[in-house]
Amino acid sequence: MNNATAQKGMTLVELMIALTLGLLVTLIVSQIFLSNKTSTNVQDALSRVQENGRWSMQLLSLDARMSGNVGCNKSTVISNIVALPSTGASWVKYTAPIGGYSQTSLPPGLTASEVLSGTDVIMFQYADNLSTNLAANLSGGADNISISVMPSRPIQIGDILVVSDCMSADVFAATSVSGSGPYVIGHAAGYYNTSSSFATGVYRTDADLMRMVTNIYFVACMSGSNPTATCSSTSTPYLWRKTLSGNVLVAQDLVEGVENMQILYGEDKNGDTVADQYVTAANVTDWTAVVGIRFTLLLRTIADNLASTAQTYTFNGNTVNATDRRIRRVYTSTINLRNRTY
Repeated sequence: MNNATAQKGMTLVELMIALTLGLLVTLIVSQIFLSNKTSTNVQDALSRVQENGRWSMQLLSLDARMSGNVGCNKSTVISNIVALPSTGASWVKYTAPIGGYSQTSLPPGLTASEVLSGTDVIMFQYADNLSTNLAANLSGGADNISISVMPSRPIQIGDILVVSDCMSADVFAATSVSGSGPYVIGHAAGYYNTSSSFATGVYRTDADLMRMVTNIYFVACMSGSNPTATCSSTSTPYLWRKTLSGNVLVAQDLVEGVENMQILYGEDKNGDTVADQYVTAANVTDWTAVVGIRFTLLLRTIADNLASTAQTYTFNGNTVNATDRRIRRVYTSTINLRNRTY
């Protein structure tokens, strides 16, 4: 008699145990994956914030160190014949190499509707060397300027220029550009200039021809491609710059995630070229005595819900409780104004 061996499958209890173990393993693996993904997202966002902070400070520091440059002598006497139609437009008159502002008191060319409330604004002015000298001596203030080499960014009518040697400098607007080497640049009186004559009058071939640079830095959100003070909870704030192009200020968004900018100015009270106190723009008593600038920037991640809870952070001496779960970092840098202290 053959004894048939009965084959048995899994019991219901064994099947339930196997399914439970499988689900448990899947859950653990999923949690590890999600945890790693969250950690990666946080690290990527923080790296981006760090890079944006570094880049913001680099831009501000470069212009701060260049501010007031008009050539080889920081004590150069500056004369100015520029007179554009927008009367009082200090950004084309080289009235001061730096200027501090707030949303309630802004330089010409910038309006309160373009600046985030509670943030500071700073303007830098300096002459940028075009790596070209005069092709002939100027024997009188009304003489046109001639240069042998046209800069890579060609000079155009309306450009604000500076001719400078180690003793003096004259700021003017180009009213004509002609020739093909030498190139002749006119500075006639009328629409662009109050006079056709430079105050100095005499420049030799070792004098430099430079282009006037005016950069205004501020914080704002974006509407289309323009800066706006109107920001929603999902808007991204930027560090912006308005740059003098010809005789027009052009807005550029530079760095994303810059939420606030506060600036203090170091005043030299005793003439030793060292800042004795750092104050806000409203408390500066003599802008010609400012020898240092202290920038404090607040940057944030673009994405929300990266932090487990809303952050509490200290900015500009105040403790702030965030209303979202973005991660924020504060960056501070103090810059010495080279053209004031050397």
